[in-house]
Amino acid sequence: MRIIPAIDLRGGRCVRLFKGDYAMEKVYDDDPASRAKAWEEGGAELIHVVDLDGARDGIRRNMESIQAIRMAVSCMIEVGGGVRSLEDARALFEQGIDRVVIGTGAQRNKLLVESLANLYRGRVILGADAKNDKLAVEGWQSVSADNVYSFAASFNNLPLAGVIYTDVDTDGTLKGPNIPAQRKMGDVISCPLIASGGISNLEDLHRLAEAGIRNLDGVIVGTALYEGRFTLTEAIQAVQDAR
Repeated sequence: MRIIPAIDLRGGRCVRLFKGDYAMEKVYDDDPASRAKAWEEGGAELIHVVDLDGARDGIRRNMESIQAIRMAVSCMIEVGGGVRSLEDARALFEQGIDRVVIGTGAQRNKLLVESLANLYRGRVILGADAKNDKLAVEGWQSVSADNVYSFAASFNNLPLAGVIYTDVDTDGTLKGPNIPAQRKMGDVISCPLIASGGISNLEDLHRLAEAGIRNLDGVIVGTALYEGRFTLTEAIQAVQDAR
């Protein structure tokens, strides 16, 4: 299980939201590129970047920061938020981004995911974010009628790099991961699972790693790292110890 540090961008700064609430934002860094460099120096093989403005508005607004992050590090970068078209994804790939995450765009247009997944095999990730098992879209500001598990499973025939499953009600709360929900998602998808939401301490990482979750490939960690609950190096070591 890989530890994947998160950089959530809003207005060009590193922030974290509480349960996806844009009114409950905490700014942690004015220099996302430096933060990314610190994550890489701490052992990150992959960094998860989200354009929160793009996720909510459908227009990518943090491209300058994303470009700066790409120039600052040599490790892999995945970017989500505001990817609504083939052109949006292509622009990110052309800037050297390794993997693109599509969530709201996938809910709106399944054929778009099919086209992207086949064009960029192994480089497209499905974002499946949920509130009470219902798919959350548009930067988590709206909840659709779609069941998140059925939604994710409907893409099983595609060559995706993975599915990121975020339990919105735990994200940014430091209350621990929703392991039953992650286990259920791992059981219904055929590609790698990346868990997200709620990690607060090293014991949470141990529990997630030892939970026997099918297809689990990694976990995204944000607030706990920014708050100094543990270092990235400690997190990576904790997961290795749990094997």
